[in-house]
Amino acid sequence: MFISLSPLTSADVTALATLANNPQIAMWVRDIFPSPYTEQDARNFLAYLSTQEPLTTFGI
Repeated sequence: MFISLSPLTSADVTALATLANNPQIAMWVRDIFPSPYTEQDARNFLAYLSTQEPLTTFGI
């Protein structure tokens, strides 16, 4: 099995919003995790990631 890690990009917004919009995730993650999770939330997260130095968050 091969797993590839890559930086998240604007092309991932829809998939990120779809996958993160799960109430079970919000229940078990910090109180600040938005629920419902929208595409705007995904864009905000990607904007936050652009400030990481070094980059430590990746998509699988």
